[in-house]
This record gives sequence, C-alpha cells and structure tokens, in this order.
Amino acid sequence: MHVECDCGADAIVYGDAKMPVKCVKCGKVIINPQGGRGRIDCKIIEVL
Repeated sequence: MHVECDCGADAIVYGDAKMPVKCVKCGKVIINPQGGRGRIDCKIIEVL
C-alpha cells in the first residue's frame, strides 16, 4: 500500500506487517500488527 503519515511523508508498506512500521520522517508508528492484517493509523493513498 502507498500511505501518507500525518507529517506528510509517504511510504510503500505491506498491509499484513508482522512488526510495527514507523514513519521515516517523524518516527510515529503508522502500522500496528494485529495477528493477520495490520491496523493502519495513517492515510491510505493507493492500494498497489
């Protein structure tokens, strides 16, 4: 997925992350793992 953090940085991430994914710019956790699919705490721009 192509996602955008609240700070404006964008990233390409997997929706089923096994570890927390942090924003490279501000360090906020943008995806929290929850067993299967991760909880996305940012804006989804595009599903790839």
